[in-house]
Amino acid sequence: MSTPKPSRRRARLRLRSPFGITLAFTACSTLWILLSGTVVNALFDDPDTIYYVELLKGFAYTAVVAALLYVLLRSWQGLLHHAIAVAEHNEARLERVLLGSNDGWWDWDIGTDTIYYSPRWWSMLGYQPNELPADSRLWLRMVPPGEVHEVEAAMSKLLSGDAKSGRLEVRMRHKDGHYVPVITRFRIQRDAGGKPTCVSGTNTDMTDFNAAQRRLHQAAAVFETTREGILVTDAQARIIMVNQGFSAATGYSEAELLGRTPAVLSSGKHDPAFFQAMWEALATDGYWRGEVCNRNKSGEMHSDFLSISAVRDDKGKVINYVGVYADVSQIRESERKLDFLAHHDPLTGLPNRLMLTTELDHATKAARRQHSSFALLLLDLDRFKDVNDSYGHAAGDELLVQVASCLRQRLRDADIVARLGGDEFVVLLENITHDEDGGRVADEIAEWLSQGWTLSNGAEVRIGVSIGISVFPAHGKDSNELIQHADAAMYLAKQQGSGCYRYFSQRLTHDARHRLELEARLHQAVQRNQLRAFYQPQIDIASGRLIGAEALVRWFDPERGLIAPQRFIPVAESSGLINQIGKWILWQSCMQGKRWIEAGFPPIIVAVNVSPASS
Repeated sequence: MSTPKPSRRRARLRLRSPFGITLAFTACSTLWILLSGTVVNALFDDPDTIYYVELLKGFAYTAVVAALLYVLLRSWQGLLHHAIAVAEHNEARLERVLLGSNDGWWDWDIGTDTIYYSPRWWSMLGYQPNELPADSRLWLRMVPPGEVHEVEAAMSKLLSGDAKSGRLEVRMRHKDGHYVPVITRFRIQRDAGGKPTCVSGTNTDMTDFNAAQRRLHQAAAVFETTREGILVTDAQARIIMVNQGFSAATGYSEAELLGRTPAVLSSGKHDPAFFQAMWEALATDGYWRGEVCNRNKSGEMHSDFLSISAVRDDKGKVINYVGVYADVSQIRESERKLDFLAHHDPLTGLPNRLMLTTELDHATKAARRQHSSFALLLLDLDRFKDVNDSYGHAAGDELLVQVASCLRQRLRDADIVARLGGDEFVVLLENITHDEDGGRVADEIAEWLSQGWTLSNGAEVRIGVSIGISVFPAHGKDSNELIQHADAAMYLAKQQGSGCYRYFSQRLTHDARHRLELEARLHQAVQRNQLRAFYQPQIDIASGRLIGAEALVRWFDPERGLIAPQRFIPVAESSGLINQIGKWILWQSCMQGKRWIEAGFPPIIVAVNVSPASS
């Protein structure tokens, strides 16, 4: 079959055009009118006959024209429906593609200043289609106010130039108030003069992408900055990536390791069974952890704690292995430091209460086996609070360090010196021959600590020490009893004055328990208003006139009756209740003086004794 020439095809297209059809219709109509009239006049002479023939000719002409018009309009309607169907199909296909890409699209006719926003464009911002007025300024109203000028200027610059496409990064306000990061990409259609006529584009929600980017950057930062060595291989165990920590630990740069296997680090210390168990664990569990001995680039061997994890794709196929190396020597050193901090005082480096308890338990078991004894000395520094108050806590800490150093240097290596906290120290003297050995050492300690102490600020301070002594097995069967009884003895020594020591006795325990019970009852007495104020009058002997009164506080206990001040005031001073009691008696004295004046008595002076321990 021969192909029509281009000139014939163009001719056919012209004839099918509106102009061609109109021209053909005019020519045919003219020929019909001229020829049909001539033929009728030639065939018929009778006017009536000619009239009817002409009438029939007109009807025939109308029918033919109507038929031709029907065929033409039917053809155009088919073409129009086809064009509409194709357009709707293309639009639906475009919408499906854009939905698949999760993008919203828009189309702006600049000439009419009308714009169309797709359903996804609206839903991206939390709206239903056309929930807001869909004009060409809508998207600018959704940009943060402080960014509108910058965004508008960028868009105007693209439209005023000769660009055919553009890209803007903006933030648009969601219906619930937050801003959605959006990238809008668009094409600019221009007329022959370069003036923009239409802009069509898509909006991409960058929220998930930006979050993924942040996570990726964080992961990259962790990968590069972590001190542990990290190695990544492909499924065939070929190295594809290492971090700086790995290079620093092994001496190999990343370029030297790419494409090689971790066998380059092999030390030869592990047999094939070791690696077989490793690969079996990776295959079944997806990870393996353990210590390995590796050889670095310089040939030195070192132990590492290695953790390997298998990375799988969505189908469960292994695509990578990730190994994390940690230098075990550093971990062991950290464990040693943590253990030291857990069992030693961080300021002085002496054993703390936890370690002292452990040492006491060991000493108790050894003494039972060997039928020997040991002494526990509890030291409390005198006037240490004055140093803290006068020179500050830094000076106090420095003094504690000096005291700890003095005790460690002058006592036997076998003796244990510990710090319980604050200004309290403990000395454990094992394998003593006589109970009096504890007192002899206590005298030496009191002499050592009574010397002048020079601080770094140039100040010279003097302190003392009060020492309580308990002896195993006479004063206790376990560590708790020994410490408790030494503390009771120290309390008694402190009452005797600085530089004294006292041994524990059962009477001390009884007095301590009684003091604790009295303190508890005194707390209740203050809360339950069991204290009473009495006033001892002061009389002018010469005139016999009342000139004043002295306020006295008394305690009436419901069970024990009147308790003398000399019994409960020292307890109140040691427990801190003296402040509350002092305020109470001052208030009562003032109120009583006011009541006397209101009753008509002349003003008098009411004296109140305030304890030196009150603040």
